[in-house]
Amino acid sequence: TQSRSSAASDVYKRQSLGYSFFIIPIYMFAAVMTSALTQYCSREGEFIITARANVFSTLIAVTGKLVGGIISPTGLMLTSFSSLQQVARFVLTWIWMYPTFKKHRSDATEQDNVKYFELAYSYRDFPLFRTPHALVSTFSRSIPFFMLGYYFSIESVGYYAFAFSVLNLPADVISNSISQVYYPRAAIAARNNENVAWMTIKASTMLAVLGFPILIMLFLWADVFFTFAFGEVWNKAGSIASWLSITIYFQIISRPIIALFPLLNISFSLLMYEVTLTILKVSGFIFSIRIFSDEISAIIVFTLVSAFGIAILMPWIIYSAKRLLPSETKMNDN
Repeated sequence: TQSRSSAASDVYKRQSLGYSFFIIPIYMFAAVMTSALTQYCSREGEFIITARANVFSTLIAVTGKLVGGIISPTGLMLTSFSSLQQVARFVLTWIWMYPTFKKHRSDATEQDNVKYFELAYSYRDFPLFRTPHALVSTFSRSIPFFMLGYYFSIESVGYYAFAFSVLNLPADVISNSISQVYYPRAAIAARNNENVAWMTIKASTMLAVLGFPILIMLFLWADVFFTFAFGEVWNKAGSIASWLSITIYFQIISRPIIALFPLLNISFSLLMYEVTLTILKVSGFIFSIRIFSDEISAIIVFTLVSAFGIAILMPWIIYSAKRLLPSETKMNDN
């Protein structure tokens, strides 16, 4: 009976993994369209629309994960709602930006229509590099869901999903808001030959200083907070949240730096970076499972590798900004 149950479980895992691949084309389409719409909203100064889309899509995804986890606690359910967040963000942004689209379309001329193909070609890095980058990045963040479900149990996935949802909801809203506000400011600064690299360092430093006390509190007392707020049964989720707070802290302080991506034209290099980091995350997760046979240890390794990857990314992007973007200092030296 036990062997039959184990065989049935293995078949179910393979089916869930197979169904997950059907979600990939939907996510890729939504990711590239969302990326283009976000850039358009930033150019038009429609930060309220992008912020609303981020908040509502995140709420939809988090609510779906919680409700779906009760109905069918599987990795497929979590992956589906993670992809739904991107789709919802695209649809909501499109709906709220539609009046602006109509206005610009009525102002367009036939000559403008002829240049659309040239314009699309000039932004070919969106489908070629940025969409795969977004796809790999999403898969990279979802690694614990797959690994915990495969090596441990649905209960472990549930603890991680709950901790991730509680911390990621405010962090995602803050991070996206910072990126959408900072990107147009950095673009204007680059056109005016200002020192974008130094401006970005100051912004990230300010976020690091402001967020550090929150990081300390979460790292030391997240399990106490989860037990107090949600009950003793979620104490393990609080322990997971303590370590997740490190990665989320680095994600937030790196947002001004990440906002420089479109200005640097290094999409291919960023894709290779994301692929390499994902391989390291998967390897670290499997290695820690083989050594410690404990889900908490595996999550600790995963979060430390993620934070280390962001720590390497930040000076690299700052160096690229100093090298590739114009500044008054460079012009004066010349």
